[in-house]
Amino acid sequence: MNRNENGFGNVRQRSDGRWEARVQIGTHPDGKPIRRSLYGKTKPEVTKQLRKLLNGPKEIPRGKMSLERYITEWLEQYKRCELKPSSYDRLEITVKQHIIPNSGCIQLHAVSSADIQRHINKMLEDGYSYSTIKKVYDAYNACLKKALADDDVAKNPCLSVRLPRKDTLESKEIVTLTAEEVMRFTNEAKRVYSNGKSVYRLGYAFILILNTGIRVGEALALTWDCVDFSRKTLRIRASKSYVKNRDKSNPSSYKYVDDTTKTKSGNRIIPLNDCALEALQELHKINGQFKNVLASSSGRVNPPRNFSRTICGIYEKAGIQPSGIHALRHTFASLLFAKGTDVKYISKLLGHSDVLITYNTYIHIITFDTDALTISNIT
Repeated sequence: MNRNENGFGNVRQRSDGRWEARVQIGTHPDGKPIRRSLYGKTKPEVTKQLRKLLNGPKEIPRGKMSLERYITEWLEQYKRCELKPSSYDRLEITVKQHIIPNSGCIQLHAVSSADIQRHINKMLEDGYSYSTIKKVYDAYNACLKKALADDDVAKNPCLSVRLPRKDTLESKEIVTLTAEEVMRFTNEAKRVYSNGKSVYRLGYAFILILNTGIRVGEALALTWDCVDFSRKTLRIRASKSYVKNRDKSNPSSYKYVDDTTKTKSGNRIIPLNDCALEALQELHKINGQFKNVLASSSGRVNPPRNFSRTICGIYEKAGIQPSGIHALRHTFASLLFAKGTDVKYISKLLGHSDVLITYNTYIHIITFDTDALTISNIT
């Protein structure tokens, strides 16, 4: 192992503030050096890792590691500090559910473009969506690009892998409510018992989402200072994500984290129609004493399962096929299209980063009979 004059590898502080130690731990059969990078928040932390590596038992060449070991290390050491917690959760699921079961036993240096192409083709045959296939390819590619940069492999085999054409795969169906279902859903969400008490404590939360198109995470992050009742506007500036709790003392649980909106365009001001305004007024009667608009009865942030359970109950009582909360956002957008609203305005309301996303997602599902609904209740 190569060391500098102080007995250690090259230790430096990166532009992102982290400390990195690089050291040569051997050579490939072709004579190229095998290098190892270690990362830490402080210089002593990374120096300690380096000392342990240099003074410990000689490691096997990293190129001879199994892909499972290598990609797991890549996840934990490089991607975890780089990605948002929710994005990291999704990437970890992709790696553990798809890549490791298929290619995990192959040594890193032996992973070929044929191996990855067979995996992609098998997923295509098994009916996976383009989005899922692309996530798998992107995970392979990102990991192997890092391996190439660290001289752990001689080339990136993903460069010659071909993905299926997106337009040849069946798109995931966008589920929306019909005009009649919107009315039934709204009436059920507002329903009260004979004593005047609401059947669904936060039933108006779903009416708010239906009439603003906001994402569930954005709704959960709403605080009362985001609401301007006099100007009839709602400011979206944050989102809450329900992510895996990686605290070693309780690694199997999940927790909420405050996050930025999904895209930069997600920070936006939404005008409130009469239905949305009424929903917020009713929610204020229930939760006005708490910071969060959709707080639980104890003032805490509601877990997603509470909302999923509630909306399933509303769908059932309203005689509507269960469609999930996101169907309300899709319905909002579709009704705006049916009304003839400009796509750029719809894209802005939804917080999409590109108007093409709005086109590609919704332009083919405008099937509502607008005469069956008073569209004025939709912005």
